[in-house]
Amino acid sequence: MRACFCLLLLILVIAGCTTSVHNPCPLTEDAKLGRVITMDTVVELVQDFSFNVYIIRYTLPAGIYIPEFQDDRGIFYKAPSHITEVRGKKIRRLRGGLYLPKETGKYYSFPSLYVFFGKSPRLCGLPDEFIRAYGKIWGIAYRKSAPPAHVTD
Repeated sequence: MRACFCLLLLILVIAGCTTSVHNPCPLTEDAKLGRVITMDTVVELVQDFSFNVYIIRYTLPAGIYIPEFQDDRGIFYKAPSHITEVRGKKIRRLRGGLYLPKETGKYYSFPSLYVFFGKSPRLCGLPDEFIRAYGKIWGIAYRKSAPPAHVTD
């Protein structure tokens, strides 16, 4: 019985951040986040943010996240430095960042962490406390080098 429980726990931990992304591709100039041209935006995180997924602890570094690529549902904003993953005594630095949905009101329309395991990015939902902290510790801003954002109808 204990072995079954341990196996189930291991499967849950492995599955915790393994939602694969379908068809990530380079950003196009007309890619939008809502009604705003994505290339005109950045995400700013003013302090590190850490959260747990089962027994794994992830830390998103503070700084400016820039749009890196897209899929059919969202935009990937690359972190200014590596995402830290702590699993027991093992510490890994992973390439990744924030994934924001292109539209709101969909079942998948919540911000997520993305990290690369091999060549493919994997999504991991962020906790509610991160989402509620919008405007306090993180937000979407216009790139300093960009003119006022192109808002389209």
